[in-house]
Amino acid sequence: MAKVTEYYSINEAKKPADKRVYHDNDQCRAGRDIPQSERRNGKGGYRHCEDCDK
Repeated sequence: MAKVTEYYSINEAKKPADKRVYHDNDQCRAGRDIPQSERRNGKGGYRHCEDCDK
């Protein structure tokens, strides 16, 4: 597991507020599934992904 620059999906805004997350772990499956074209740098005001915590 390696930390990477924080990013989130542009599609997070479509989710309920309590489900919106950002990622910062290169081994997070949900984070890896976000296409590069749909990623935005930063935290977006969202909470940290629980899988990235592991």
